[in-house]
Amino acid sequence: KNSCLLQVLQEIRSELQGAGYLKLSNAERLAQARPGKKRKGKAGGKEPLSGVRRFKSPTGKEVLVGRNNKGNEVVTHTLASPADLWFHVHGIPGSHTLLRLQPGESAEDEDLQFAANLSAYFSKARNAGTTIVDFTSPKHIRRAKGGRLGMVVLGQSSTIETIWARPNDIESEVNQTLDM
Repeated sequence: KNSCLLQVLQEIRSELQGAGYLKLSNAERLAQARPGKKRKGKAGGKEPLSGVRRFKSPTGKEVLVGRNNKGNEVVTHTLASPADLWFHVHGIPGSHTLLRLQPGESAEDEDLQFAANLSAYFSKARNAGTTIVDFTSPKHIRRAKGGRLGMVVLGQSSTIETIWARPNDIESEVNQTLDM
């Protein structure tokens, strides 16, 4: 758990540095100036799914939730397939959530509710009693032009469905995350 927490904190630090909120240390500036040089003792490459939380839905389907902007980018643009369902709280900053489905498979109502509740829980609407969550196929999601990492634009409104989410109903399941 400690190594996972350290990795998450390093990702947050990196994201803050990328946004200009934190300055790079001298060692980090040197590493950027000489990208071909690797320091001895460093482990090679990050795990590609480190910015993603993983859960099991009530019927056993995998649900992925971005931890931060990089995690949201991975969930939405790397891991998502057209058969999956993508969830996000309507009009409020929050994590991108993905309900993994097989081609031709449809989601059960309890899985839709579970994914919507997770989406609401990992957003600024966490303390709301209820909130609206949009969901659609990932093929209707595109990167926002000129937007920062993880910013997206949803396609035509005819392709988007909504569900009422209750973030407080998911608290016990959040503690049983299958973090990657």
